Amino acid sequence: MHDQPLERLAIKGKISETQFEALWRLWCHWYAAHLSGPIKSMDFEQIAVSRTNGGPVDDLALRNRDAFAVMWKRLEPLECIVVETVALCELSLQVAGAAIGFRSPCRGREAALGLLQSAADRLAGRYARQA
Repeated sequence: MHDQPLERLAIKGKISETQFEALWRLWCHWYAAHLSGPIKSMDFEQIAVSRTNGGPVDDLALRNRDAFAVMWKRLEPLECIVVETVALCELSLQVAGAAIGFRSPCRGREAALGLLQSAADRLAGRYARQA
C-alpha cells in the first residue's frame, strides 16, 4: 500500500525516481533532526518519552538539522510551501495548491506539481554535487 503522496506521485510517473529520491532524502534529514514536532514512543525501559521542544538532541540530529537547513535554503519560497505540504507533512497536491493561493483544485494541483518537480530537481542537483 502506497499512501504517502510522494510514493503515489512516483508510481504514477509524475515525478522521476531522481526527484523522489531527493525529496525522500530531505524528508529523512527533517525527520532525523527531530524537526517533525513532538515525538512520543513506547519503550520497555521508559514509558511515553516525549521530545517537547522538537529540537536536536544528539550529534546525529544536529548533523541532520544542518543538512536539512543547507538543502532548505536552496529552495524558492513557493517551493518551500509545496515541499513542506506534500513531502514533509504528507498532504495532497490539492492542499499544497490551496496553500499557494489557488482556488481551483485542478490548477492548484498543476501548479503545486510543477513547483514540487522544480524543487526536487534543485535538491537532486545539490545532492549530486555533494556526492
